[in-house]
Amino acid sequence: MRKKLQRKFRLRGFTLKVDALEEAAAFLDRFPDAEDDALDLLLDELDKEPLKSSILDRDAVRRVVSLLVEAEEAVDAASPAATSARSALRVVDSFVVPRFHYDPIKKVFYEHTGRLSIHGEAGDKAALYRDRYQVLLQRLARDKYFSRPAFETVMTENDSCEVNTCGFPPLEDREASLSLLMGLDFFGGGVIPTEETLRLSSLENKAVNDMFVILSDVWLDNPEGFLQYAIRIIH
Repeated sequence: MRKKLQRKFRLRGFTLKVDALEEAAAFLDRFPDAEDDALDLLLDELDKEPLKSSILDRDAVRRVVSLLVEAEEAVDAASPAATSARSALRVVDSFVVPRFHYDPIKKVFYEHTGRLSIHGEAGDKAALYRDRYQVLLQRLARDKYFSRPAFETVMTENDSCEVNTCGFPPLEDREASLSLLMGLDFFGGGVIPTEETLRLSSLENKAVNDMFVILSDVWLDNPEGFLQYAIRIIH
């Protein structure tokens, strides 16, 4: 762990004294299941500090660690029952979920501020698919494997272009996606602070036997269908 600490600090331009190394290691020990996230958070906060030297001693690291620990304790105090199953869930009204559109010219998401009708109009279905296309397009546009040329093509006898090979982009890291979304709240549940994300990540790694069941197109007004869903959930 200490070699990893020194290496990651060097990548950020820092050199750790022995006492500073021990202070950083003690901070990571607080998050045994999320050490990488905790280390990245510590480095990010150190980057914001007005440091006089890139050679860090115990006091420089302890000052940042103290701030992070205080922030963590403040989050715990604000939500003392956050670890319970009930408080871990948040119900968001579908009519207040933020709706974002992607601007392909400015390459940014902007929030729709107009009123949304309960009953769709003629152009709403086309707008829905257009928005989905723009979301996929912005994801593909920043992937190196989909930069030009990205497809294998051949010319057919009638001078048309036929695609031989086409695929989906590889998965993108969560951190990369979040950095590009600039803290936008797509679900209406609020933007989670970095410290809370770190704590939830630790809880997630410990909950190895828990699971989420996602149901789609559930018709609860159909008695037969409702019974089938109930049986599946019970079993």
